[in-house]
Amino acid sequence: MKKTKTNELWRTIYVSTLALLLAATVFIGVNDIVFAAATQPETIPLTDDIKEDEIITDVLPDGFKAPTLNVIWDKNEGYDQNQPKAGAMSYEEAAEIGAQYIFDMYGESIDGKTVKMLYAAWPFSTKTYWHGTVANSEAELKPRDLTDKERADYGMTEEGATVAATGISQSLYDFSIDAVTGERVSINSHPDIPAPTNLGEGKTYTLSPVQMEAMQFEAPANAEEYADVARAFAQKHFNHSTVESVDFHRISLNTGDRTETKKHGEAYREAYDADKDKPFTFTLYEKGRDITFNVTDSIGRVANVTIDMDTKQVTFFDTSGSDFVPGYNYEGEDGVG
Repeated sequence: MKKTKTNELWRTIYVSTLALLLAATVFIGVNDIVFAAATQPETIPLTDDIKEDEIITDVLPDGFKAPTLNVIWDKNEGYDQNQPKAGAMSYEEAAEIGAQYIFDMYGESIDGKTVKMLYAAWPFSTKTYWHGTVANSEAELKPRDLTDKERADYGMTEEGATVAATGISQSLYDFSIDAVTGERVSINSHPDIPAPTNLGEGKTYTLSPVQMEAMQFEAPANAEEYADVARAFAQKHFNHSTVESVDFHRISLNTGDRTETKKHGEAYREAYDADKDKPFTFTLYEKGRDITFNVTDSIGRVANVTIDMDTKQVTFFDTSGSDFVPGYNYEGEDGVG
């Protein structure tokens, strides 16, 4: 297993235009997994009359050996949504299922690793979950100060900036399962993908913010080869159903290194604030991009699958959008719709 390093920074440096569009400013220091989760498309929830097949959790993946784990329960006391309800499996059992999930999807054992478990009963979801974060040690799950190089890469000058504050991940994997049935819900890897040494020749455009935003929803000519990766990965996940369709959702737009990204972000913000149809000039590069698909199975669950286009590694996979409460409307800090 490759150790996840903080050169996840390059994905921030080669930040996608979508980040700029979300806040009309430059996002510096957004973790890939958090970023992907925040930008997934809205999914129509399952209707009440859809019945899921019985979930099979007692069939071990071929070659799997039960690992020795250091399992930590993040009780998050004081927050009722993080306190296990009646019927929920133990956090130790959930961690074991998570280890099986990781082995099945990535072929990697997490023997000897630390797994931090968090229970979640969110008001907007029809299910309760156990979330697991896997790291080499407990220390790597705790915030640490950024190095001088990391601060320089982010353009930060203040002391005391931490990995936790910037969102850089030191973890290896994240996963979520149904807290009662053990059904697999989501899994994310934090691969050690090096920064591209050569972005290639960029192409310059003069378009409005609206036109630029639309570019991320234009499927590339080779989208099908990535769709095959998404289909195969999703079929592994859906171990109690079959994949019915794979639909292109979006592609990230790489606007270059940190300096270029900042320049383009400022130009975008100026054009957006003045007039969403006002043209501005920016450059896009082929390297350092992600592509996302929506994969639907035979019982109606939809998975959002993000793939690194340079390596074809699946870095984000999530089906929790299918668990949203129909018509839920968030209002206020208490989360009551």
